[in-house]
Amino acid sequence: MKHILLIVCLLASPLMFAMSCSNGNIIDKGDTLKEILNSCGKPNSDKSYTKITEEQWEYINFNQTKAKITIQFVNDQIKNIQIMDGSSTCFTDNTATLDAYGYTRLTNCQPNEVFVTSTAICKQTISMGNSSAYVQAACGSPSTASQKHTVEINELTYNGSTLNTLIFEDNKLIDWK
Repeated sequence: MKHILLIVCLLASPLMFAMSCSNGNIIDKGDTLKEILNSCGKPNSDKSYTKITEEQWEYINFNQTKAKITIQFVNDQIKNIQIMDGSSTCFTDNTATLDAYGYTRLTNCQPNEVFVTSTAICKQTISMGNSSAYVQAACGSPSTASQKHTVEINELTYNGSTLNTLIFEDNKLIDWK
């Protein structure tokens, strides 16, 4: 008897994490949008939008200084804050060259930069984990903003007893509610 119960549990376990359409077809996370449409049919409604998952904002000449602040967001939360103060540190070595006027120019210079977990350079302190809306309220609009990564989100809604809304990211089923 114990062996039969073990076999039934092993066979049923993959289905514990799957869902079924109203027609009884089984679907699972990772299935493509096309596979779901073939299995479940046309949804009662669908919605598509783009979600920014990684973005970088720059503030240049911030607060009337030569400072440049670069803030990196991942999933709309600060992951990295970099502050460059506008000055440079130069190293004396054999990379010095003579310019057209005979002056020695150091070519081995690097901007002074620091990575911080929080800063009070804006009207309010910004910290790792703050949202982009919070940063915009604290610091204003950035000089530049660039999106590094976006994903396409699709939501299919089915009326029925077994499932309601299926959520896809880049055409792969990631969740249902």
